[in-house]
Parts: sequence; C-alpha cells; structure tokens
Amino acid sequence: MRTESSDEVREAQEKERFTGFHDSVLFGVGNLDGVTTIKVGYGDVRAGGLGVVDGAYDLGGRTIGICVQSASKSWLDDPTSFIMRLLQGVAMEIARGTLDEAVVAFDRDCDDEPEFQSFLDDLKLLVKEEVAAKLTIASGSADHILNRIATILGRIA
Repeated sequence: MRTESSDEVREAQEKERFTGFHDSVLFGVGNLDGVTTIKVGYGDVRAGGLGVVDGAYDLGGRTIGICVQSASKSWLDDPTSFIMRLLQGVAMEIARGTLDEAVVAFDRDCDDEPEFQSFLDDLKLLVKEEVAAKLTIASGSADHILNRIATILGRIA
C-alpha cells in the first residue's frame, strides 16, 4: 500500500487552497451589482479572445476579463514563462478590443516583493501605455482582490 509523501500532501493542500481562492474571486465578481457573467472557468494562455481569461463579465456593455493565478516565484526568474505569456495574451485582447479592462489576480500579497515589482515594470515596457492603463495586477486575499475589482468596476460603470 502506497502512502502519500509530505510533498504530495502539501501539493494537494496548495491546490485546494488555490481552487478556493480562484472560485471566491470569480464567483464574487459575478455577484457584484450590475455584473453579468459571460464565462467562468479556467483560461488557456494559447487561446484567443475570451478563452485567455478565467472569467469574463459584462458591465454595461463593457467586457471585463479576470485571470486568477498562483504567485509562484518560479515564473519571476524566466521572462518567457507562462505568466509573461498570459499577461501578453491579456494585453493583446485589450489592444484588440475583446476586453475593455482586465485584472490579473495573484493569490498572495506580492506588492512589497522587489522581484514582483521589477517584473511588473518590465511588463509595462512591453505594452502600449493605453493598454497598460486597462490592465490591473492585483495580489492578496480574495476579499482584497474583490475590493480592487469593485473599485475598477465603479470607475468604468
């Protein structure tokens, strides 16, 4: 009989924690006043259109995309990583007009981490200023993320 290693247990716990965060953010946005859910699930970095984001929502004819990600440090070391490709894909959909606004939400507070800030600064160099203005990167608890999203929705409503 095989028993799970501590790494496997930790990985399962982390997956469960992230799934709870993912669902809290996406379903929480769908429950905000004036918001209609277009899509909820898991996005695909290789997809185009709304397929790139985990959640897509309509607010008064404007399409808002939400991506929920794990704040793993491994992607900070590799500019060709999944996260960079995802952010570029989201920025492309903003530039194309598929999304009017987008939020990429990370599951732990990264705002005070120098690597995270450096990563965001590099990203801003890659996209047009008007696209960067419509792309919000947020990190922290699900409640914090939902408050940020509610503020953004209030601004564009």
